[in-house]
Amino acid sequence: MAIEAILFDYNGVLIDDEPLHDEVWREVLEPLGITYNNEEYYGPLLGVPDYEFLRLVLERRDRTLTDEAKAALHEKKRVLFDRLVRTRPTGIPGVAEFVRDLAAHAPLGIVSGALRPEIDLQLSRLGIADCFRTIVAAGEYPKPKPDPAPYLIGREKLAAAVGRSFAPGSVIAVEDSTNGMNSGLSAGLGVLGLTLRIDRERLAGCFAHVPDFTGVTYDQLVAWRARSAR
Repeated sequence: MAIEAILFDYNGVLIDDEPLHDEVWREVLEPLGITYNNEEYYGPLLGVPDYEFLRLVLERRDRTLTDEAKAALHEKKRVLFDRLVRTRPTGIPGVAEFVRDLAAHAPLGIVSGALRPEIDLQLSRLGIADCFRTIVAAGEYPKPKPDPAPYLIGREKLAAAVGRSFAPGSVIAVEDSTNGMNSGLSAGLGVLGLTLRIDRERLAGCFAHVPDFTGVTYDQLVAWRARSAR
């Protein structure tokens, strides 16, 4: 089965920044007496935009805040994270080589809950900004993952960028969260699961799994995808 296009998640897939988001959110929420464990963070809270993260955290604890209070928390989180990620950027092992190999065979896009300036900064630092034909960032879709909308929009924008449509089943996503996997599957995409920070069991719907991208190639993805379709 040919792979005609690939859509990447960003956080935790192109850059290993989930521990940084976790660290900053804990610092922001601690004064409110709100805590969570790794099971919650790497489960239902993983793979969603910041506004959805805060909504879920409050909802799961039956807490409410004013719009002004939530806006202040988001701004504090943004400032702290921006400072941290500039001093501790961490690429996924093998990611630059993996992305360049894929880009030589198929158009690439990004579908993420991250802010566009954050994505642009890190892509530039990794030296792979020119590999992506389109980016769908936070605020550019009506509902966050696990809704299919982000990946449906991503596929549509990537098709428009290259001037052609893609055959059914020929587009894949690269994801590291259950929410992201379910979004991709609901949009009709095959999903490659990255298990660097999450248990394989949480990504059971993926056609293949990798712990990182070291040595992974486009040809391997095609073979894994074809094998899963038998």
